Amino acid sequence: MSYGDGFLEIDDDFLDLVGSNYTALYQQDGTLLYGENPIAAQTASLSFQDNTIQSVSVDGEKFYVYDRMLEQEGLENLWLRGTVSAASGTRQITAILRISLTLLSILVFAAIVGGYWFVGRILRPIRKISDAASQIEQGNDLKNASNWETETMNFISWQMQSTP
Repeated sequence: MSYGDGFLEIDDDFLDLVGSNYTALYQQDGTLLYGENPIAAQTASLSFQDNTIQSVSVDGEKFYVYDRMLEQEGLENLWLRGTVSAASGTRQITAILRISLTLLSILVFAAIVGGYWFVGRILRPIRKISDAASQIEQGNDLKNASNWETETMNFISWQMQSTP
């Protein structure tokens, strides 16, 4: 594209749309040289303000406009204007919140199931000892006394091995 006494080369990536963010290249007088601005007609009267975020409402929707004056040699009197809808940020935050809540629910469920399983495995020897002691106390089955004694010794041995 010709500009001033030479040519202005613009990379194709300049027009890539990223999450409802639009970029456009303007001359000092407000003439659009390159890019996109969906609310160009509504922002035509908006003066360029370097490194400043301005807001404008269009049909009840709020937009943010950011201007940056280009200061490189050969780019004098050129402005870069970025435009984004305020609603696009809200949509992204809502999507992130939904994903986070879903993952948190799955994690809590997994922690509850895993904790229940783990505690059951830990308490199994104690439950066996308790059952054997109850049978001995009732006097119904004294031959389990040796099982109770073996279970008690296994549990104590396991506890001593697992403690540092």
